[in-house]
Amino acid sequence: MSDVVSNGRCIALVLLACVGCGKPEPVATTPQREPIADAPVVHTQPPAATATLDTSGAPRVALTAEFHRTRVGAGTGYWVLGMVHNDHTHAITNLRAEVRLLDAEDKLVGQAEATFPGRYAAGDQAPVAVHVAAPVEHERLELVASAIESPDGAPELPLTLEYDPPARAELGGWFVLGAVGNTGTQPLDGIRLEVVGLDRSGHLLGVDWLVLDALGPGEVRPFDLGELRYEQAPTSFALELRGP
Repeated sequence: MSDVVSNGRCIALVLLACVGCGKPEPVATTPQREPIADAPVVHTQPPAATATLDTSGAPRVALTAEFHRTRVGAGTGYWVLGMVHNDHTHAITNLRAEVRLLDAEDKLVGQAEATFPGRYAAGDQAPVAVHVAAPVEHERLELVASAIESPDGAPELPLTLEYDPPARAELGGWFVLGAVGNTGTQPLDGIRLEVVGLDRSGHLLGVDWLVLDALGPGEVRPFDLGELRYEQAPTSFALELRGP
Protein backbone atom coordinates (compact mmCIF):
# COMPACT_ATOMS: atom_id res chain seq x y z
CA MET A 1 0.00 0.00 0.00
CA SER A 2 1.30 3.41 -0.94
CA ASP A 3 0.18 5.79 1.77
CA VAL A 4 -0.06 5.53 5.55
CA VAL A 5 -1.91 8.02 7.72
CA SER A 6 -1.79 7.93 11.52
CA ASN A 7 -3.56 9.92 14.19
CA GLY A 8 -6.41 11.03 11.91
CA ARG A 9 -8.13 14.25 13.01
CA CYS A 10 -11.72 14.27 14.25
CA ILE A 11 -13.46 16.60 11.82
CA ALA A 12 -16.79 16.82 10.07
CA LEU A 13 -18.72 15.12 6.37
CA VAL A 14 -19.10 13.59 2.85
CA LEU A 15 -17.75 13.07 1.85
CA LEU A 16 -15.43 14.27 2.94
CA ALA A 17 -10.33 18.62 5.09
CA CYS A 18 -8.94 16.94 2.00
CA VAL A 19 -5.31 17.66 2.74
CA GLY A 20 -5.23 16.45 6.34
CA CYS A 21 -4.98 12.75 7.00
CA GLY A 22 -4.88 11.49 3.39
CA LYS A 23 -2.57 12.93 0.74
CA PRO A 24 -3.69 13.12 -2.90
CA GLU A 25 -2.65 10.01 -4.77
CA PRO A 26 -1.52 9.80 -8.39
CA VAL A 27 -4.16 8.38 -10.71
CA ALA A 28 -3.62 4.70 -11.49
CA THR A 29 -5.11 3.04 -14.55
CA THR A 30 -4.48 -0.67 -14.00
CA PRO A 31 -7.91 -2.36 -14.29
CA GLN A 32 -7.21 -4.98 -11.61
CA ARG A 33 -9.42 -5.54 -8.59
CA GLU A 34 -9.81 -8.04 -5.79
CA PRO A 35 -13.18 -7.16 -4.23
CA ILE A 36 -13.60 -7.56 -0.49
CA ALA A 37 -16.52 -9.78 0.44
CA ASP A 38 -19.57 -8.06 1.93
CA ALA A 39 -18.18 -4.60 1.22
CA PRO A 40 -20.25 -1.75 2.74
CA VAL A 41 -22.39 0.50 0.59
CA VAL A 42 -20.62 3.63 -0.65
CA HIS A 43 -22.74 6.77 -0.67
CA THR A 44 -22.34 9.39 -3.39
CA GLN A 45 -22.86 12.96 -2.15
CA PRO A 46 -24.07 12.76 1.46
CA PRO A 47 -27.71 13.85 1.95
CA ALA A 48 -28.35 16.42 4.66
CA ALA A 49 -30.76 14.02 6.35
CA THR A 50 -27.82 11.94 7.59
CA ALA A 51 -26.35 14.87 9.54
CA THR A 52 -27.18 15.98 13.08
CA LEU A 53 -28.66 19.47 13.05
CA ASP A 54 -27.69 21.88 15.83
CA THR A 55 -30.52 22.89 18.17
CA SER A 56 -28.47 24.56 20.92
CA GLY A 57 -28.94 28.10 19.65
CA ALA A 58 -25.20 28.77 20.01
CA PRO A 59 -23.88 31.69 17.92
CA ARG A 60 -22.47 30.75 14.54
CA VAL A 61 -19.32 32.05 12.85
CA ALA A 62 -19.00 32.64 9.12
CA LEU A 63 -16.60 30.52 7.06
CA THR A 64 -15.02 30.96 3.65
CA ALA A 65 -16.79 28.83 1.04
CA GLU A 66 -15.74 28.21 -2.58
CA PHE A 67 -18.30 27.06 -5.15
CA HIS A 68 -16.70 24.56 -7.53
CA ARG A 69 -19.40 23.00 -9.74
CA THR A 70 -22.84 21.45 -9.95
CA ARG A 71 -23.31 17.75 -10.57
CA VAL A 72 -26.43 15.83 -11.55
CA GLY A 73 -27.06 12.76 -9.41
CA ALA A 74 -29.66 10.06 -9.02
CA GLY A 75 -33.19 11.29 -8.36
CA THR A 76 -34.39 14.85 -8.64
CA GLY A 77 -32.42 18.07 -8.60
CA TYR A 78 -28.66 18.37 -8.57
CA TRP A 79 -25.67 18.65 -6.23
CA VAL A 80 -23.64 21.78 -5.54
CA LEU A 81 -20.00 20.96 -4.79
CA GLY A 82 -17.53 23.24 -3.08
CA MET A 83 -14.82 23.63 -0.46
CA VAL A 84 -15.24 25.23 2.98
CA HIS A 85 -12.25 26.63 4.87
CA ASN A 86 -11.92 27.06 8.63
CA ASP A 87 -9.85 30.22 8.54
CA HIS A 88 -10.37 30.88 12.26
CA THR A 89 -7.79 30.28 14.98
CA HIS A 90 -10.10 27.89 16.82
CA ALA A 91 -11.75 24.58 16.00
CA ILE A 92 -15.34 24.48 14.78
CA THR A 93 -18.23 22.03 14.89
CA ASN A 94 -21.66 21.65 13.29
CA LEU A 95 -20.52 22.84 9.87
CA ARG A 96 -23.42 24.09 7.75
CA ALA A 97 -23.20 24.76 4.01
CA GLU A 98 -26.04 26.64 2.32
CA VAL A 99 -26.82 27.17 -1.36
CA ARG A 100 -28.67 30.39 -2.19
CA LEU A 101 -30.32 30.76 -5.59
CA LEU A 102 -30.61 34.39 -6.68
CA ASP A 103 -32.43 36.13 -9.53
CA ALA A 104 -31.06 38.93 -11.73
CA GLU A 105 -31.81 41.46 -8.98
CA ASP A 106 -30.06 39.33 -6.34
CA LYS A 107 -33.37 38.39 -4.77
CA LEU A 108 -33.44 35.01 -3.03
CA VAL A 109 -35.68 32.65 -4.98
CA GLY A 110 -34.58 29.29 -3.56
CA GLN A 111 -32.17 27.65 -1.14
CA ALA A 112 -30.91 24.35 0.23
CA GLU A 113 -28.52 23.39 3.01
CA ALA A 114 -26.63 20.49 4.52
CA THR A 115 -25.12 20.18 8.00
CA PHE A 116 -22.05 18.07 8.75
CA PRO A 117 -21.26 16.72 12.24
CA GLY A 118 -17.85 16.44 13.85
CA ARG A 119 -15.09 18.96 14.53
CA TYR A 120 -12.61 20.73 12.24
CA ALA A 121 -9.30 22.11 13.49
CA ALA A 122 -8.10 25.62 12.71
CA GLY A 123 -6.86 25.78 9.12
CA ASP A 124 -8.76 22.69 7.97
CA GLN A 125 -10.78 22.60 4.77
CA ALA A 126 -13.74 20.38 3.99
CA PRO A 127 -15.35 19.38 0.71
CA VAL A 128 -19.13 19.78 0.87
CA ALA A 129 -22.01 18.61 -1.30
CA VAL A 130 -25.44 20.24 -0.96
CA HIS A 131 -28.43 18.66 -2.66
CA VAL A 132 -30.81 21.10 -4.35
CA ALA A 133 -33.87 18.86 -4.53
CA ALA A 134 -36.30 21.45 -5.93
CA PRO A 135 -34.48 23.64 -8.49
CA VAL A 136 -36.04 26.96 -9.48
CA GLU A 137 -35.15 29.39 -12.24
CA HIS A 138 -32.31 31.63 -11.10
CA GLU A 139 -29.56 33.87 -12.41
CA ARG A 140 -26.72 32.75 -10.15
CA LEU A 141 -26.01 30.82 -6.98
CA GLU A 142 -23.97 31.43 -3.85
CA LEU A 143 -22.39 28.91 -1.50
CA VAL A 144 -22.07 30.15 2.07
CA ALA A 145 -21.03 28.34 5.24
CA SER A 146 -21.05 28.77 9.00
CA ALA A 147 -20.24 26.74 12.11
CA ILE A 148 -20.12 26.84 15.91
CA GLU A 149 -16.88 27.42 17.78
CA SER A 150 -15.68 24.24 19.45
CA PRO A 151 -14.01 24.89 22.81
CA ASP A 152 -12.75 21.31 22.93
CA GLY A 153 -10.72 21.63 19.76
CA ALA A 154 -10.35 18.78 17.30
CA PRO A 155 -8.79 15.79 19.12
CA GLU A 156 -6.49 13.33 17.42
CA LEU A 157 -7.90 9.91 16.65
CA PRO A 158 -5.75 6.78 17.11
CA LEU A 159 -6.29 5.60 13.54
CA THR A 160 -4.17 4.47 10.63
CA LEU A 161 -5.21 4.62 6.99
CA GLU A 162 -3.47 2.65 4.24
CA TYR A 163 -4.62 2.43 0.64
CA ASP A 164 -3.49 1.65 -2.87
CA PRO A 165 -3.70 4.38 -5.51
CA PRO A 166 -7.26 4.61 -6.90
CA ALA A 167 -7.57 2.59 -10.11
CA ARG A 168 -9.98 2.23 -13.01
CA ALA A 169 -12.48 -0.63 -12.82
CA GLU A 170 -12.93 -2.88 -15.83
CA LEU A 171 -16.63 -1.98 -16.13
CA GLY A 172 -16.07 1.76 -15.66
CA GLY A 173 -15.63 4.07 -12.71
CA TRP A 174 -12.92 3.88 -10.07
CA PHE A 175 -12.18 1.86 -6.95
CA VAL A 176 -9.87 2.04 -3.93
CA LEU A 177 -8.66 -0.85 -1.77
CA GLY A 178 -7.15 -0.26 1.66
CA ALA A 179 -7.44 -0.75 5.41
CA VAL A 180 -8.22 1.30 8.53
CA GLY A 181 -6.68 0.41 11.89
CA ASN A 182 -7.47 1.38 15.48
CA THR A 183 -4.21 1.83 17.39
CA GLY A 184 -5.94 2.94 20.59
CA THR A 185 -7.17 1.06 23.66
CA GLN A 186 -10.87 1.87 23.22
CA PRO A 187 -13.35 0.89 20.49
CA LEU A 188 -14.13 3.60 17.94
CA ASP A 189 -17.56 3.96 16.37
CA GLY A 190 -19.05 6.25 13.71
CA ILE A 191 -15.77 6.75 11.80
CA ARG A 192 -16.37 7.87 8.25
CA LEU A 193 -14.02 7.28 5.34
CA GLU A 194 -14.29 9.80 2.51
CA VAL A 195 -12.77 9.79 -0.96
CA VAL A 196 -12.63 12.99 -2.97
CA GLY A 197 -11.97 13.21 -6.70
CA LEU A 198 -10.24 16.41 -7.82
CA ASP A 199 -9.67 17.98 -11.23
CA ARG A 200 -6.50 19.66 -12.48
CA SER A 201 -7.40 22.89 -10.65
CA GLY A 202 -7.98 21.10 -7.35
CA HIS A 203 -11.76 21.52 -7.64
CA LEU A 204 -14.20 18.81 -6.63
CA LEU A 205 -15.46 16.28 -9.13
CA GLY A 206 -17.28 14.28 -6.47
CA VAL A 207 -17.36 13.24 -2.82
CA ASP A 208 -18.12 9.66 -1.74
CA TRP A 209 -18.08 8.08 1.71
CA LEU A 210 -18.84 5.10 3.88
CA VAL A 211 -19.35 4.77 7.64
CA LEU A 212 -17.28 2.01 9.23
CA ASP A 213 -18.65 -0.41 11.79
CA ALA A 214 -17.12 -0.09 15.26
CA LEU A 215 -13.37 -0.74 15.28
CA GLY A 216 -12.06 -2.62 18.30
CA PRO A 217 -8.70 -1.84 19.96
CA GLY A 218 -5.88 -3.03 17.72
CA GLU A 219 -8.29 -4.02 14.94
CA VAL A 220 -7.37 -3.48 11.29
CA ARG A 221 -10.24 -3.64 8.82
CA PRO A 222 -9.98 -3.74 5.02
CA PHE A 223 -12.25 -1.59 2.88
CA ASP A 224 -13.36 -1.59 -0.73
CA LEU A 225 -14.55 1.75 -2.10
CA GLY A 226 -16.07 1.01 -5.47
CA GLU A 227 -18.47 2.46 -8.04
CA LEU A 228 -16.77 5.86 -7.83
CA ARG A 229 -17.93 7.75 -10.90
CA TYR A 230 -17.16 11.25 -12.15
CA GLU A 231 -18.07 13.35 -15.17
CA GLN A 232 -14.37 13.49 -16.08
CA ALA A 233 -11.32 11.53 -15.02
CA PRO A 234 -9.88 12.94 -11.77
CA THR A 235 -6.34 14.28 -11.82
CA SER A 236 -5.87 13.33 -8.16
CA PHE A 237 -7.70 11.83 -5.21
CA ALA A 238 -7.72 12.49 -1.46
CA LEU A 239 -8.85 10.06 1.25
CA GLU A 240 -9.72 11.19 4.77
CA LEU A 241 -10.92 9.68 8.04
CA ARG A 242 -13.48 11.72 9.97
CA GLY A 243 -14.78 11.26 13.47
CA PRO A 244 -18.45 11.32 14.53
